[in-house]
Amino acid sequence: MRVRRDFPETLFVEPALITDADGNATLQIPLADSITTWRVSALANSAGGLLGSGDSGIRVFQDFFVDIDFPATLTRGDEFHVPVAVYNYLDAPQVVTLTVQDGDWFSLLGDGVIQLPLEAGEVAGVRIPVRVERVGLHDLTIIAQGGDLADGVARTVLVEPDGQKIEGVVSGALQDVVEHTV
Repeated sequence: MRVRRDFPETLFVEPALITDADGNATLQIPLADSITTWRVSALANSAGGLLGSGDSGIRVFQDFFVDIDFPATLTRGDEFHVPVAVYNYLDAPQVVTLTVQDGDWFSLLGDGVIQLPLEAGEVAGVRIPVRVERVGLHDLTIIAQGGDLADGVARTVLVEPDGQKIEGVVSGALQDVVEHTV
């Protein structure tokens, strides 16, 4: 099983694709780990100056997967519940085992292994209590095993130091002395 960890906002940009004489071109697009429908937009112009455009989509889907919904940032010392969603789009019910992989940046405040029964076509969520211990950019990885299928996801979160951030700007001319007391 491969852990999904590549979740860019923009999948691919090619600003200067040249076609053959018939107007055809081939691209190899590296796909990300996002389970979504990617919007494909194309803009083109001919050698004679004619313009054209088109929109379509690339659907990326799997019948069974897990996802983590992190906030943009956390603060060292936070105690919160990580929202985890499990998607069972299979035709059969299954009992899913969720396993939180250990990390040195957080402490689990509950069980690191959770059993979750899911009906066919059901989406369910659990909340995993943690305490944030270390500042930095960190991954949380969760493995979901259900029947014959498994999925793993790693999401990244920025952990800020505790305290209050205060920003300011001091300016002056280079030939003068500029002083500012903090």
